[in-house]
Amino acid sequence: MKRLLCALMGIVLALFGLALPLYAAPAAKVAVVVAVRGDVQAIAADGTARQLHKKMPVYLDESISTGKRARMQMMFADKTVVSLGPATVMRVAEYEWKPQQSQGVMKTVVDKGVFRIMGGAITHVSPDKFTTDTPSATIGIRGSMYAGRVLHDRTGVVFEGGRGIYVVNQAGQVDITTPGYGTWVVGQQHRPTAPRQFSARELSFIHGEGAYGRSDERGRVGVRDAVEERNLEVRRRTVPRRGAGHVPPVAVTTPPPTAPAVTPPPAVTPPVAPPVTPPPVDPPQPTDPPQPPPSPPSYTPPSFDPVVRDPNAPVYVPPPLPADPPPAPPGGNDNHGGNGSPTESYQ
Repeated sequence: MKRLLCALMGIVLALFGLALPLYAAPAAKVAVVVAVRGDVQAIAADGTARQLHKKMPVYLDESISTGKRARMQMMFADKTVVSLGPATVMRVAEYEWKPQQSQGVMKTVVDKGVFRIMGGAITHVSPDKFTTDTPSATIGIRGSMYAGRVLHDRTGVVFEGGRGIYVVNQAGQVDITTPGYGTWVVGQQHRPTAPRQFSARELSFIHGEGAYGRSDERGRVGVRDAVEERNLEVRRRTVPRRGAGHVPPVAVTTPPPTAPAVTPPPAVTPPVAPPVTPPPVDPPQPTDPPQPPPSPPSYTPPSFDPVVRDPNAPVYVPPPLPADPPPAPPGGNDNHGGNGSPTESYQ
């Protein structure tokens, strides 16, 4: 009996052990939505999406996607605050916070859009483990706050306060410690531009203010300014330094770029239609004189042949008429009697 019970117990444990791998533990909660406006969704790794509202949790490895006119803000356990602007996709790739051991790690990945990150406790105890990846560079933080925007393969980052940030990719690294200064990165093969103070137009583009609907036009702002910065750096390197007997160079002023002359297109002459030649008309042909109308045919009565008589046939002679009676004698003796009445008829 004991052996049977042991065998049954072994079978149950074996089935339970096979069922354990089929159970997937739920993802860890890493943040809470503190503000939301518009259409904001959280998309899990398996593709399932859910609508985010205020006070809803955000789980590890979820991608946060905002609509074209949406914004959201979430707070993590170490008091790190992440704000996302319109048309943004960001994923929480790694997050762990152990306040008792003063250890933590946070890694976010921004595929596109507008973002602002204000570091919490992790940036103070483990600053080297707090990063944000973009398609063209990685942003590191040192207890600071920064904002950025990703448009295709271009990334613009501005430092907004704290101890500083760094931007690094395969081509090089720059450190930014002055608030209001920033850098532009175009792809992994290009070094980030030298830090400089961003113009009001660039800050408006970074913060996503009024840039939507004209993304292609505004996206060239940072690239154009970065090219101007490189040209300025080249001019600085080519100017000789001051020394004995050095004549100070004349200040070189770069004239503002002039728009290329627009050559008006040549006037289009409408095609002239060739003259239309009427077809030749045959000369009038002589016509015959008018003919009188035809007269109706004359009527000829049919002819009758005379009766041909036989000359030997007897001639019919009608009988003679009777002779008239003799006149009556005078005196009343007219064979009618004395009273004048007829006594006999005439034979």
